[in-house]
Order: sequence, then C-alpha cells, then structure tokens
Amino acid sequence: MPTGGTARHFNGQSRITIPNDDQLAFTDPHITFGVFFRYNSSNPAGNTYLVSRGNTAFRISIDHTNSMLTYSVYADGHTIHARSGTRIQPNKDYEAIVTYDGSHAQLYLNGLANGLGVDYAAAALGPSYITENWTIGSSSDNTYGLNGTVYAFHLYNRTLNSSEILDLYAKDLRSIQHLRPGGIALSWDDSGHIQSCYRYLEIFQKYNATCTINVNAISTRAEAARELEELDALHSAGWEIALHGYNHKDSVRFLSNNTPATWLDQEIFPNIVEITRYGYPVYSFAYPYSSRNAVTDASIAPYFRTIRTRTPTLVNGNINETTEAYYNWDDTQLLYGVEIDDQAVGASLPSIENGIDYAIKTGSVLVLFGHAITPNVTGPYQVSTARLESILNYTCQNGGVFYRMGDLGNSSWKQVPRFSNVTANFTVSKNRIFAGENVTFTDYSKNHTTGLLDFGDNSPASSVTNVTHTYITWYLHI
Repeated sequence: MPTGGTARHFNGQSRITIPNDDQLAFTDPHITFGVFFRYNSSNPAGNTYLVSRGNTAFRISIDHTNSMLTYSVYADGHTIHARSGTRIQPNKDYEAIVTYDGSHAQLYLNGLANGLGVDYAAAALGPSYITENWTIGSSSDNTYGLNGTVYAFHLYNRTLNSSEILDLYAKDLRSIQHLRPGGIALSWDDSGHIQSCYRYLEIFQKYNATCTINVNAISTRAEAARELEELDALHSAGWEIALHGYNHKDSVRFLSNNTPATWLDQEIFPNIVEITRYGYPVYSFAYPYSSRNAVTDASIAPYFRTIRTRTPTLVNGNINETTEAYYNWDDTQLLYGVEIDDQAVGASLPSIENGIDYAIKTGSVLVLFGHAITPNVTGPYQVSTARLESILNYTCQNGGVFYRMGDLGNSSWKQVPRFSNVTANFTVSKNRIFAGENVTFTDYSKNHTTGLLDFGDNSPASSVTNVTHTYITWYLHI
C-alpha cells in the first residue's frame, strides 16, 4: 500500500495511525516497508521513530547519538535488528526501505542496499497475536516523535527486489522536485592527452558527447602549436577547457614547503592567465594527483565554480553505492570523480554502468575522469577506445545527458575581477609631451562597466575614461 502525493509535517507530538485490519495482518515472512522523509535538526530526543508497528515489532528509527538509521523486523517471535552503514543528516531528504524475505533482512537507503543486513530464517512474521497499528511519525505510545516531514509510506506483503526499490526512490524523488536529466560528467586530465582526445573526437561526436579537458601549461610544450589547434577544435566541438595546475604540482606536497600565496602565484594564476589568453572561459579545476586538503580548497574556491578530486574508495566496490561520486544539483563546489582508465582499481565496466543507471534514474550526475585514449592499453592511465565507446553508448542509449564540469559546482560563483573577461584597451593622442600640453585618452576597452584613470602625475584620478588631460610636467609614454 504505497502512499504519497501529500507531504505530512510532524512537530514531535503529532502522528498518523493506520488501524490494523485483515489486509495488514501479514504472516508470510515476506515484507517490505519504509518511508520517504526529512528530519529537522531540532529533534531533541535520543531516538526518533519514523514508522513502527508496535514499539519493537517492525520499526525504522533514527539514533541521534550516531546519526544512524536503525530497524527491526519481528519473525517467529524473534526481533531482527540492525542499523545503517552510513550516517544521515538533518534537513535532507531520504528514503529508508526495509525488506525481509524469510531469510535476510536488508535496509535500503535512497534506492541502494545500505549496511550488511541480517541473516535469520523464519517461517512467519510476528507471532500471530501482534495486532498493533502502524504508526507514522512516532512510536505507538506517542513518544520519540519526529520533527520533520514524511512524504510517503510504503508497505508491501512481498519482498521488493533492488531494481523495484530504486525505481520507487526515483518515483518518490520526482513527486517532490523537478529532477534534471541524469547523466555523466566526463573529464580528461593533462595537456599531454590533448592529442588523443582530438584524435578520437569522432567517437564522442557519434554520441553527441561533450567533455572537459583539464590542461597544464601548453605554451612551453614541444608541440604547443599543434596542441593549441587541437584544443581549439575540441572547444569548437563543445568541450570545456579547464585547469589542471600550471606545472602539475602535488598541491599538498607543495604547501609543505611553501605558502598558499606562493602556490597560487606559481600553479593557479599562470594557468588561469594562459587559458583566458587563448579565449577560453575558466570554470573548473582538477587537482593534479587528486591531492588536496582544506587549505587548498579554501585557497582556490574564489577562482572556480567547480573543483574536482577523486573518490577515496568505492563503497563495497560499487560505484552506485559511492554517493560522493554524484553531483545532486545542490551547489556543491568540490566534486569526487571515479577514474575510468582500464587498469583503475575497482571501476569495472558493469560497475560504471550500474553507476550510470543510478544517475539517470535519480536525476544526478556521475563524475568520471580518465587520461589517455588508445586502441590498445599497455599500462596505467589509459582508456581503451572500446571501453570509452561502451560508456558513451550506454549513457546515450539509456537517455543520459553528457555534462561538462563547468555545468556543475556552485551556481552562485562569480568570476573574481582579477580574472574577469574585461579587456583594457586605451589609446593616447601623443606619447611625448611638454609641460602644459594636453593628451586625449580614448577608451576601447571591452566588457567593463566602470573605469578609473590614474594619469601618473599625482593629479586626481578620473572615472571618465574618454578624457583630455593637461600635464603640468613633461612626460614620456613608452
């Protein structure tokens, strides 16, 4: 009996009771129950009951001492009890579903199995004398009440499979918010791989896929002229040109002997200046070696909409369980990508495809990255053309969208004035003058709203940028 369509708000004292009847008196050991909910940070009790039948028979609750979900299933007179494998946070939406099939109890959080579950064989639920009502928003005795919202309550007399539970979560998400199309954001690291991205551009274009390429210094490279032409072709094809550190330095190691200001001056600002000089807007940065800490994040936050590192681990070896790898249109600036190179640990093609499925169904974006593209993989940091085409084809065939990293991140970010797209351009009527002569300044600058001229002779500055100025002393402009 799925419910939904109308959100119910609870104040810690209120609750909803569903009277027990023959339809709800399940005895078959198969059951699925759960809630789609949000709790407030003001929940004062040590526990909050989200849904229960009796105080202990069937239950999903929050243990506020550790921010874990706990759950109980009652079968053959035995309470099967376990908790989630991850913590939850206030003021966020979650769907918690518990299943039992007569041998295994499992919690699902936001469409995915969470925690190890519990093995326990039973012939029937309860014993039959359990006749309590189902209660939503508190325990049956009106204690441990919820401060928050329940969007939907689900109860089935069968065990839903994992695909059904993910579909249920996706449907419930769409009932409370307009989801953007899900998909992937695929980026490629290092200037040395511009050529391979360009060489296999037709593979991307076959699936209307656009990507992000993160580059280091280009002008000093041996084949700079060729690579700049190829970079321009990628940009013309819709790719984002982003940053990867001017000299590809490990940021944490660099800061062990230098200040953040020195790191910005040597690694970040030259990277920004070079890319903007080529005419590409700057939105994103990918850490070389994915090496970062709180200091580096804070140092570069003003200069980028999106910052990328890598996921530390894959949860249970599965991409779709690794929530860090997804962008949920929540203005998160620091994103965690999964490496797709053929020899990358854990990122099997089936795991990548399962990760793409989750993104498409939940309206999120799976962040992926790779390095060189080649038909024949001979070592690390290489993606085979066959593997690449499989990923692109799977995303395309299942209705996924290809995003660039600059489409994600902090939508409220504004480019700092130091690296804006303003072009200063003035002409002067003469370069050499004598005392008492006039010079006319003409402003041809672009993309600016205000200006200030300092004439360099200790006279007051002028906010009028098309102006004639009289110099009291002689002046030579070079």
